[in-house]
Amino acid sequence: RDSTWTDLRHTNSLRVVTVEPFSDAYFELLRALPELARPAALQPAVLVAGRRVSIKIGAGGRSAWGEGELEAVIREFRS
Repeated sequence: RDSTWTDLRHTNSLRVVTVEPFSDAYFELLRALPELARPAALQPAVLVAGRRVSIKIGAGGRSAWGEGELEAVIREFRS
């Protein structure tokens, strides 16, 4: 899809959270979900499906997390 590498498990029913590459939010996300490190290296953008949310790493995404947001994304991604 466009220039985004897309996980085949992603469906349009999943909410997508977009994160700006190399931002504070990006590095916090990779520390919390180390399984995203390899797909995150795919450029210019990557969309990885979790259980209840997909995470897109690409331009224009969030560069910081609000209170509790990262924890919520981790929960939705893993369970």
